[in-house]
Amino acid sequence: MTDAHHLFSTYSSCVDNLKVEIADGTLSPVASKGSIHISESITLNPVLHVPNLSCNLLSISQLTKKSNCSDLSLGKTIGSAKEREGLYYFNKTDVLGQCPPTVCNYASYPKDNELLLWHKRMGHPSFQYLKHLLLSLCSNKTLLDFQCEVCELAKHHWASFPKSKYKPLIPFTLIHSGLWGPSRTPNRTHKKWFITFIDDHTRLCWVYLLTNKTEVRSIFMNFHSMIQTQFHTKIQTLRTDNGTEYF
Repeated sequence: MTDAHHLFSTYSSCVDNLKVEIADGTLSPVASKGSIHISESITLNPVLHVPNLSCNLLSISQLTKKSNCSDLSLGKTIGSAKEREGLYYFNKTDVLGQCPPTVCNYASYPKDNELLLWHKRMGHPSFQYLKHLLLSLCSNKTLLDFQCEVCELAKHHWASFPKSKYKPLIPFTLIHSGLWGPSRTPNRTHKKWFITFIDDHTRLCWVYLLTNKTEVRSIFMNFHSMIQTQFHTKIQTLRTDNGTEYF
């Protein structure tokens, strides 16, 4: 897919009313489709023309369906693979026949590394789940032998706050605030952060978008001024996660 119509060597209108979901979540219509020559021997077809696309997108699976994998330094084919459900499967006999035994031995992994590799590929499931699926790799392993630093950090349990019977009787006695970001995809105004202010009494929430978290102090000052001028009162307590960006 591309937004550059001048790249097309053949061009025809798209009558199917196709739409493509782009990075910001909106649906962009496909204006046309055609072919593009990227070299004397390679032609991409069909290519979709999406005017609202911000960059060119190339599907590797579509590009390699009729091509073999080659070593660029030697210019020789090292194996051919067939694509099934998004994965590429090599013919083991062809690959082993073209690779010397030393290369095959060098490419082998210890079972400990292989178990951790499958654990990462499957989205970091529990050891019991792996043991159920990968019996050959987990036959002589226990939970103490299996260590994943990512799981230890991401699945660590946080101590919960103790329940409090205190309930503010008037608005703006207690304001809860939190900062989130940065987002990998900015919005249309290039904002990657947002901050919230929630009144504990009314549960009303104010959300402000930020370009950078250094704007937190000025945003809070503006919010506090708004409370003073619009509601003729002051914020008595601001509760945060002790983030230093507020002050």
